[in-house]
Amino acid sequence: MSRLRRILRRRKTVGEPAVQADGRASFPERPPDPDWVEHVETVPSILLEVLEAENGLQGKRVLEIGCGPGLTALGLAQQGNPDLLVAMDLDLHMKATIEGLGKPPFPSSLPSCLRYLLTDASNLGLQSSSFDLAYAWSVFEHLPDPSVVLAEIQRILKPGGLLYIQIAPLYYSAFGHHCWEHVAEPFAHLLGTPKQFRSQVMASQSAPERVQRDWQTYEGLNRLTVGKLQKILLEKEWILQRTILQCDDLKGIDLEGALSRIPLQDLATVQINLIAKKTD
Repeated sequence: MSRLRRILRRRKTVGEPAVQADGRASFPERPPDPDWVEHVETVPSILLEVLEAENGLQGKRVLEIGCGPGLTALGLAQQGNPDLLVAMDLDLHMKATIEGLGKPPFPSSLPSCLRYLLTDASNLGLQSSSFDLAYAWSVFEHLPDPSVVLAEIQRILKPGGLLYIQIAPLYYSAFGHHCWEHVAEPFAHLLGTPKQFRSQVMASQSAPERVQRDWQTYEGLNRLTVGKLQKILLEKEWILQRTILQCDDLKGIDLEGALSRIPLQDLATVQINLIAKKTD
């Protein structure tokens, strides 16, 4: 368990100087976009290391729920050698990746195992019992009804198939509102009224379109907690295999007033990573 915890806490440093034999520092070329490094290299590496104990991805049929631009699926297809990787999203975010093929840093073409699919996670339209693994990275906090999506994932997984879920940050944590670029105060979304919090976000000096996007993200959050997620999984008869919770130290936080009505475990828990198994 400690090994898994180290993997999930790992942060990749880009642009650190390497010392040559003559003592001079040699700086590697910095990537053009930090998002590329995070989604194409770091996140797939974490997923593969976590799933190493489950015999990896080689030769398996894999589904990504909520792939966004599809960069994580691209990196995972390149590194994990699955038989098939279907990356789905409700919106055509992956169009930018497809249009970028052949232009640095994109490859000239998609890996032969990778397929992008425009569909609804609550009604995937995929054959039952046809996938070995499904994963979702920072997606479940945005789903209108996680229970329905979990039932649909369960349907398309083979008996004994695995589900990997990562959620960060959870809603009741210090910056669970997802508007951290605009509001520096921890728990700002819990301390005042929604109107007061909206005023704080809208006062941001960031680009108006980015402010509006992040506010819409906040409004769409389902406020899922670890306890609620566990309850849904058990009701759907998933078998929990591994769970890692990452928590903040609440020292120095005034826990009176509005925060006193929220369970401490929800205030402290920033991230959950879990693996669940479909019953045989």
